[in-house]
Amino acid sequence: MSKIIYGASGFRYDTKKSDFQHSPYCTGSLPCPNSRPPFFSEGITLINQNIGFMRKDSPLTSLYGSLPVFTHDIDDMPSFRMFTSQLYINGSVSQAEICRAFGVSKNSVLRSVKLYRSKGMAGFFAPRNCRGPAVLTPPVLEQVQERLDNGHPRNC
Repeated sequence: MSKIIYGASGFRYDTKKSDFQHSPYCTGSLPCPNSRPPFFSEGITLINQNIGFMRKDSPLTSLYGSLPVFTHDIDDMPSFRMFTSQLYINGSVSQAEICRAFGVSKNSVLRSVKLYRSKGMAGFFAPRNCRGPAVLTPPVLEQVQERLDNGHPRNC
């Protein structure tokens, strides 16, 4: 037979008698829990038995057990990549678990882990290196204007 117990933080526990032991330190008729893996409340998507995430409106909150460990906006991809890379490098989750839980590709996870290992957390938030627009120098502008004035088409 199972009982429903509400914890101090509002979590609902559906328990069986075999999951609990009575202790002299327990008060009243409620049983005391044994040492067990973390409990997750409803609305939490599990990545593995210890790590989960919860989405309420826009922020995405990552949890270890029932404790929030990181929160970021759902559209903040650099923060997401940085945190999932940390989880993988620290051994908390596998690449396959990240791919399954968030629907990202293995290559995406590998690129994020490589960036984290080479540049650290700052690598996710640094401006990207790019060439920028082509620069037309005065001699090139003069040559282009001369061609346009002579009736040459633009794509020659």
